[in-house]
Amino acid sequence: MELSQSQLESVLGPLYIGPSNQYIGKCPFCHKSDHFYINRDSYLWDCKKCSEDGNIIVLLKLLGRLDLIKFKESVKRDFGDLFDDSFLKKEEELKIEEVPDYSMPIGYKRIYSDLYLKQRGFVENDFKCHEVGKTSIIPSLEKYLLFPIRQDGNIKGYVARLCVQSNALKRYDNPTAVPFGSLLYGIDEINEETDTVYIGEGIFDKFNIQKGLNFLELDNCVALCSFGKKLSDNQIYLLKLKNIKKIVLFYDPDAISSINKYIWRLNENMFETEICFNSTFKNEKGELKDPGELNIDEMAKCLQNKYSPFIFSRKFII
Repeated sequence: MELSQSQLESVLGPLYIGPSNQYIGKCPFCHKSDHFYINRDSYLWDCKKCSEDGNIIVLLKLLGRLDLIKFKESVKRDFGDLFDDSFLKKEEELKIEEVPDYSMPIGYKRIYSDLYLKQRGFVENDFKCHEVGKTSIIPSLEKYLLFPIRQDGNIKGYVARLCVQSNALKRYDNPTAVPFGSLLYGIDEINEETDTVYIGEGIFDKFNIQKGLNFLELDNCVALCSFGKKLSDNQIYLLKLKNIKKIVLFYDPDAISSINKYIWRLNENMFETEICFNSTFKNEKGELKDPGELNIDEMAKCLQNKYSPFIFSRKFII
């Protein structure tokens, strides 16, 4: 299979051929000029700025231009194992990755009070709504709060957050065997009346967003956490199974390129989409606050001033 330079430029804009026989142009994800490279023989690509990479099939899929590929069999012949056509399957054929159940650490006990969490805004009702606990039996976890991750009522893993001041210990000590990219924290809070979810990066973003939703009395909305700046196909399919109509991304202020990438992917999957974004409120260091740092008034203002994908791109990217 061959794609001409003009065909690629119809998707990516102007390209030029560099000294290493690669097309070079502007990255469609982070929009950094002269940092997007495409090998002219293999069509493998990567961005030297945002580190996105893949093969040409992935690129055209993300940009909504699979129409450039006219002959599926020739693509399979030319790309072999690089060609993943799972996205061409009918929706009913797609299967959720089965994440095995996971055991909490020995000695885990749920708690209903904690100084660190109170300092982060937890009140009595938060301890009732959000399961958290500790263990005193495993020395390496004694100074961590443990948040079970549940799906369909079963524990699939946990988040371990340091709750004391320490330069020697990691802020998070999560189990490496847990496939966080296949899970959504808070998904069991979705019920038959839920039609909208707000997705933050971390669990404290989720807690704070949910507090803002409750403050605004948005009863049909639930806040979730995607464990980072990415949304996997598995996470998206989980939301489809829950019959969610609208997804609002509320990632950190440094995640503009990720927001732009995944909001369009959600659109391709037939979700209504909007974006919450803090471009105003700063912390004591003069840095824009993450969702988990916003006070209730700041959170309410962000939740009430959402952007469409097009307006977000025009305002913060183009």
